[in-house]
Amino acid sequence: MPNHYHLLLRLKFDTAGDDFSKAMSDSANSFSKWHNKEYKRKGSLFIRPFKRKLIEDDHQLAWTTWYIHRNPLHHGYTIDWKSWKFSSFQIFFTEKPTALTRNFILDFFGNKEELLKQHNLNANDTMLNLIAIE
Repeated sequence: MPNHYHLLLRLKFDTAGDDFSKAMSDSANSFSKWHNKEYKRKGSLFIRPFKRKLIEDDHQLAWTTWYIHRNPLHHGYTIDWKSWKFSSFQIFFTEKPTALTRNFILDFFGNKEELLKQHNLNANDTMLNLIAIE
């Protein structure tokens, strides 16, 4: 999206300290400085400061994945969230090399077809149907 982004990260280390937050802040600041210089602009790029939320169960992981992929539709940037060019959604349906851990999400949902089926549900249906994944 033009003014914010969502990342779903699976970390292999303890993130209870400030190291992760500092790394995310440094990354956003570095990108903002580059972008402002590249496009000869000033000021903030992002609406809010960085926030993080721990995924505590399978239901929350399923809902968060759904929310991230459908977020451009929610904000009115596209009517076809599946083909939003800045989304990772399409990578789950290709064999192209990627740094994403595609198999983790595909295995979690069961397969590509089930991922698509769950993502096509509306918010209320998703909250009900994803309970079956747990």
